[in-house]
Amino acid sequence: MPGSIAPFIVAHELTHALDDQYFDIDGMLDKTGGDDGRAGGVAAVVEGSGTLAMTIYIAQEIGSGRLTPGAARDFQESEVGQAKRLKATPQVVQRLLIGPYVLGMNFLLKGNLAALPREAAPTRDLERAFRYPPVSWEQVLHPEKYWNDEARDLPRPVAIPDLSSTLGDAWALQGEGGLGEMILAILTDPKAEALDPTSFQDPQMWTNAGAAGWGGDRWQLYRRGDDTVTVLATLWDSDRDAREFRAALPRSAGRTILRRRDAVVVVTGEAGDRAAALAREAMRALRHPPVVMR
Repeated sequence: MPGSIAPFIVAHELTHALDDQYFDIDGMLDKTGGDDGRAGGVAAVVEGSGTLAMTIYIAQEIGSGRLTPGAARDFQESEVGQAKRLKATPQVVQRLLIGPYVLGMNFLLKGNLAALPREAAPTRDLERAFRYPPVSWEQVLHPEKYWNDEARDLPRPVAIPDLSSTLGDAWALQGEGGLGEMILAILTDPKAEALDPTSFQDPQMWTNAGAAGWGGDRWQLYRRGDDTVTVLATLWDSDRDAREFRAALPRSAGRTILRRRDAVVVVTGEAGDRAAALAREAMRALRHPPVVMR
């Protein structure tokens, strides 16, 4: 980065230091328990706070005349400013890296980016967001689903067992996690690669009808030597949302899709004639989750 923009980076990073003194950022991450959606929510609050403070600071510097056109030009011409390496990475990498900054600032402003650069988020809102961060990318993308108590939308738990025995000998579960609306929007938008996450675009461009109405999801990756199989189990707010997700998925050889009411399961990879059975087992787990004795 050019030295002329160092003050703006410092403003962003010192905001993190101040937030950490009050709210213990590492402790916030520890409380997510490895949940991808909750971790994304914490990242959005933390990076959104830093980006908001930095953006207001830049506006103040421009207004005072201390920020010269040369400094802005230096940044635009720098490797970081052009972001060529970042834009060469898969869209999922770009969104996970940039989303917390762009979407996080919009979230803290309750979706009112037009308020920039005149005002910051009220202290009471920052207190609430840091102490009770959003629990999904859905809440970050749609701030009203967090800030409006009547419209609050919490994720539905999704759990599927180890299905390696359904695949057969030598198959093993290698990893699992969650995607959330922001990443599922890549699967359901044929023009997803056209999004430039580094620009402050309308946050609604980060999602679409096929991914909206997300209720919860879980992916699993199975491996046998060089062969892999992926299982994606999803729940939706309504049968209609599930149908829209199913319809938005592009047709692809080697992909098995099963929908029942508000649940959709997708199986891809080298499952062969076991794919349908794998999808049914995952669907059974979605429709009839095990009862947890307390």
